[in-house]
Amino acid sequence: MDSTFPPLLPSFLQNGKRLLNCPSFKELLTNITSDDRQCLSDQLTIAAIESPRFGEENRRNKIAEILKRDGLNYLHVDDEGNLIAIRKGLDPRAPRLVLSGHMDTVFPPNTPTHIKQEGNRYYAPGIGDDAKGVAVCLQIIRTLNRFNYPLLGDLIFVATVGEEGNGDLRGSKFFFKQNAAAVDGFISIDGIAPNVVTSGATGSRRYKVEFDGVGGHSYKMFGIAPSAAHALCRAVTLFADITPPTDPRTTFTVGLINAGTSVNSIASHAELQLDMRSNTEEALDHLEEQILPCFERGAELENAHYHAQGGEYEVRVKFTPIGNRPCGTQSHSSPVLQACRSALELLNMPLKTFRPASTDANVPISLGIPAATIGAGGLGGKNHTIAEWYEHTPDAFKGPQAALLSVALLLGVQGICEPLLKVRHFENLK
Repeated sequence: MDSTFPPLLPSFLQNGKRLLNCPSFKELLTNITSDDRQCLSDQLTIAAIESPRFGEENRRNKIAEILKRDGLNYLHVDDEGNLIAIRKGLDPRAPRLVLSGHMDTVFPPNTPTHIKQEGNRYYAPGIGDDAKGVAVCLQIIRTLNRFNYPLLGDLIFVATVGEEGNGDLRGSKFFFKQNAAAVDGFISIDGIAPNVVTSGATGSRRYKVEFDGVGGHSYKMFGIAPSAAHALCRAVTLFADITPPTDPRTTFTVGLINAGTSVNSIASHAELQLDMRSNTEEALDHLEEQILPCFERGAELENAHYHAQGGEYEVRVKFTPIGNRPCGTQSHSSPVLQACRSALELLNMPLKTFRPASTDANVPISLGIPAATIGAGGLGGKNHTIAEWYEHTPDAFKGPQAALLSVALLLGVQGICEPLLKVRHFENLK
């Protein structure tokens, strides 16, 4: 184990060794290997179904069909569109763990989803992010059902909507708004590299900022009408040189700008989209306090230059929040982090990356619920582009094996090991 990472707790390593030495659990891991082609088939089936944000219904229906095929009939769709299925454990006093993948992609409606194959490499938008993650969740449930494996705690599968971009984690937010007091831990399978474990939640705040004035002809109205585009530019120059802290890592960017109607017009409208990120709410608060007033100041400077304050030509500013992903940190002794890292260690998959990220796990982490996001296995690249690819490597099954071992460590197995996820729930699942 790399000594640069926080230490693993003996209880997780000891229970993991018990499981790996148990013939019944070895049988599960062997089945994951032999079931590898079915996992790939499900991944390709899911990826071939268009699933833009706010348009996940067809993909959700197919995932539900696969769950029923594999013997899990206790499922429903919540009011936000998440698909929820429950595999009951043997002990009602044992903990409940959510295993999740997201159904949406970053791509707009009508993006072609045809899958192109070149050897073991497959090309399609969203093929890895997160069709692979969902397929691995389904494989774990299928494997547990096939052997009627005696987990002590409940395993709750949640296929979420709206994880990407301006979906703003809406599926995860809704699920935990309903069920924060009904679950004890959370694992999201998102991304490909199996030796990556998120340690916390990188939050973000996003705004659309609009500048509006009267505008006019670029020659006739010059010196009279202030420009919405110039006001925007003045504002950005006021904060572009801000140096946010590196600990916690805090960033900002103006991601999109639109302004004006023609080259010979003073812009009557200009807008931008601002992204701010950090791992703590305090750092985000401070950054927001520095940046947002700059937009008002930019308009003031432009109006003052043309003596337009309070007049008919004045440029005004409007702010619209378009995203708010919560931040959060957790102890390295978090049982979910310990389980996921111990599984990698015991399966000889050295941990490469252990840091905060922005995923569905942000929501439970921000609520104090132990959570992590882990990779699905195989190789991948160019995600969030139409050239996204996934390569089904000979050891792609190792990702699902590590996820399965993590689940077993947290929920416990009758006759082998007790759950290592602490019970915190006191309500029923909704």
